[in-house]
Parts: sequence; C-alpha cells; structure tokens
Amino acid sequence: MRQRRQENVFRSVGFREVFVQYPQLRGALFNPRFQFAIELFQVCAGFLFRNYQASVFDTTIQASYGQIAVIYEQLEPFKDRRAAALSGGMKQKLALCCALVHRPELLLLDEPTTGVDAVSRREFWDLLGDLKRGGLTVLVSTPYMDEANRCDRVALIQHGRLLAVDTPEAIAQSFGRPLLAVHAADRYHALRVLRDYGHTHTVYPFGESLHYTDARPEAPAGQIANELGAFLETRGVHDARIDSIPATVEDVFMERMGRPGA
Repeated sequence: MRQRRQENVFRSVGFREVFVQYPQLRGALFNPRFQFAIELFQVCAGFLFRNYQASVFDTTIQASYGQIAVIYEQLEPFKDRRAAALSGGMKQKLALCCALVHRPELLLLDEPTTGVDAVSRREFWDLLGDLKRGGLTVLVSTPYMDEANRCDRVALIQHGRLLAVDTPEAIAQSFGRPLLAVHAADRYHALRVLRDYGHTHTVYPFGESLHYTDARPEAPAGQIANELGAFLETRGVHDARIDSIPATVEDVFMERMGRPGA
C-alpha cells in the first residue's frame, strides 16, 4: 500500500512542479526499502527518469539495462536493505546506476569516491574503466592523485586556476628538477632538519618517506643525495636512506601549487 502511495506521488508531479512539491517527493524517495529505490528506472523521481528522460532520450529501461547490468549485479544482493543503510561505496554505485539509465554519451562525476573506503574506491574506478572501454566519456573531479593517474587526460586546478592539462605521464615528466625520497625512522625529526638545510627547495611528507627537491635544479641527483646525507648525519639523523625517484602527478601538483599566483 505504501509503495502504491509513493508511486502515485511521482505520477501526480509534473516536471515543472518538482520544486513546489520537493518536500513530498523527498519523503517518498527516502522512506521506501532499497528494492523501491533501485527501481530507479521505474520510479526514482518517476517524472524525471520514466516520464521526462525516457521521452527526451527516446529510450526504455529494458533497452538501457545492458549499460548498468554490471553495477546492478553488485547491488542486487542488498535489494531488501534501505538505501540509507547502504555503505558509502554501494550508495555511489546506486547513484551511478541512476546516472547511466538513459545511456548518456558524457558522464560528469564530482568527487564520487570521497569518504568511500579504499576497496570500494578501487571497485568504483574499475567500473568507470569498463564504461570508458564501452565508449562512454567520463569527466570526473577527484582529490586523489592515484585516481587521476587512471585518466587519459588530467587537469590540475587550484583556486579555480588551471595549473596543467595533459596526460598523467606527460604531467609527471614535466617535473623540472631531481626528486629524492628520504627515509628515516624519525621522519618528523628529519623533516625539521631538512627545512633548515640551506639548499632545500621543497620537502614534504609523502607516504612513508619525505620528498625532497633541491634549490639547485641543475645539480645531479647523486651529488644532492651525498650532500644531503652528510648534512643529516651532522644533525643526528644517522639512519637516513636517500633514493632518486621519478616524480608523480601529485609531486607536480604540489610543486605548481607553490608557484607565485597559483
């Protein structure tokens, strides 16, 4: 009975009335069990997905099922669970189903994995990879540079200003000076020591190491490493290990953020 009432709410609301009757729609959307929510192709603000988008894009749910089948199969075991009780990763997959039901040519995603656990984050990006290989163009914003590395092209943005636009590989290769990884048992002490070093250009924590660049961009990495090790030794850091490493997209982002006007 309740589901019939909820469906009647959607049928009675026209596209232009969505803002007027938003509280009523919201109550209907968030009360049903997940089975009702996942029938997004039949209900999910039915005026939008069934009456409006289906007519605009000249499609049916049955015709679009192939687009979301791989995602729906992961959601189906939870069909009796309330949508609000789903994990963050499952909620994002449900939202992805909603976005794909009309078979768009372009999918826009705004930080879709923020707050999602690492496993669900990887699974979500695997799904995006499958969609991309199927011909779908995906434009996604993300604060995670490992996710940016999975894209064909990356735009680095700071305060609304473009810092770089290129492939992940080309951006990483644009790093203009040797990059060294410094490992030490007392990483915080090593960080403070390196900040006092006269040739330090940048130094910041990166995972289990410190990423260091020298103020002398033309100096060879080997020379920098030897001098850096000797300085750390004089300041009580006796276990430092220093390696020359390739830069990542995140290193480039950190470096360009520090430029004047960035």
